[in-house]
Amino acid sequence: MDLGILFLNAGKNSSTKNLILKSLIANENLSNIRLQYILRKKFGKKISYQAIRQALLELSEERVIEKQDKEYRINKDWFQKVKYELNLIEKSLEKRGSIKIVDNETTQISLKNLYELGHFILYSLEEKYFDISKNQDTYMQLEHLWIPFSDQNKRERLKQLMSKNNINVTVKNKSALDKMLYKWYKKFVKVKLGVKFTSSCDYIIHNNTVIQIYINPKLKKQMDKLYSLKSLASLNLFNELSDMTYKKNKIEIIITRNKTIAEQIKNNLCSLSN
Repeated sequence: MDLGILFLNAGKNSSTKNLILKSLIANENLSNIRLQYILRKKFGKKISYQAIRQALLELSEERVIEKQDKEYRINKDWFQKVKYELNLIEKSLEKRGSIKIVDNETTQISLKNLYELGHFILYSLEEKYFDISKNQDTYMQLEHLWIPFSDQNKRERLKQLMSKNNINVTVKNKSALDKMLYKWYKKFVKVKLGVKFTSSCDYIIHNNTVIQIYINPKLKKQMDKLYSLKSLASLNLFNELSDMTYKKNKIEIIITRNKTIAEQIKNNLCSLSN
């Protein structure tokens, strides 16, 4: 992300892009001509129609803004990513030990709960650690299928992410909730439930990147209980789900960029799913 975009209170030296964002934040939807007028009257900037058009084109390509008819507005997905980036910066300043660069190949990250894990997968993983543009298969080995976001916007983004990529998911458990989630996931990815394997972590592998997700035993036990048929029939299901998602349960993530390791784990996952 271009951190310059975050500093929207910059003075006279603000870029055309930042001035456009300031204008869109204040006015919601604006045409090129209207933007030119605002930049001249409010900011004292005489910027040509062509220069504004080029800046709008670049912001659109970066998915910072979106066009509707002849007007432009802030892209809500970009805004959510900015919020997430700011949250990461805040956490880094408050607790620098949460992200540790071990060496050129390895990064360690500590997350607070399943809620943070979901956002890590949706935002950081796609944007920073996986080069999805290479269009190679993604492999996942999970104890349980993850519960999709309750927020519709984030859930739609997740669906788009999965639909555009060839994702293969191997799941150890075959609980009542796993079976229910399977019906949703199978529309977008290749899923196989009830695959026996021994592993202390969940895996995500794409190209030469391996993500190891270590969920503590207490949280694993809570997930096993919640995913059971007995829990699904409980009137207290919503409270249990909320507690599991937001309660502090430290999750450790190790990111390794190593072709040999990635190939070995990938081959093992493929043999399990066959």
